[in-house]
Amino acid sequence: MHCGDNGILRGAETAVDKYQNRAEQEQNNIEDYENKIEQYMIATRTTSNGGGKLLWKNPNYTEKFLPQTITLNDSLTNYQYIKILFMATDLSISDREVDLASYSMDTLIINNKVNSQIYFSCYATGWSGHPLYYRFFYGEGNNITFKNGYSSGSGSNNAINDEICIPYYIIGYSL
Repeated sequence: MHCGDNGILRGAETAVDKYQNRAEQEQNNIEDYENKIEQYMIATRTTSNGGGKLLWKNPNYTEKFLPQTITLNDSLTNYQYIKILFMATDLSISDREVDLASYSMDTLIINNKVNSQIYFSCYATGWSGHPLYYRFFYGEGNNITFKNGYSSGSGSNNAINDEICIPYYIIGYSL
């Protein structure tokens, strides 16, 4: 055995050790990430048993929801994300088969702010294609501002529609 061979072996052992340490660290990072996802998923499933706090309730979600700023019962600074439950119907098209349906969407709170949109798409008899209904909103502190609702289909039938994407609950979650 040559003296240089011993150095090569030590170098190889060091490289293997570094690789194993990095692999261990990466596995720990993956497990940490998976734990955070699991906490988030558990929190979203526990609305009915105390996992979240009701921050706002719409007193009448069967009427138009005009652009407005609502005040929450608590500040966004106390939560990591909110869940918005909304009615996804178009109240103005009673001659079409668009059911009154309830949906929810989650949005993260980053630096005490939210900036997102709620939307849904469905097949409506009498309307070619699948119209998209959406409403932008943003918020900070304990206020959330909802913009107009919009119906968007094919061609020129895009329009303001405040009879869709009507929020009725906002729930705050902390991880």
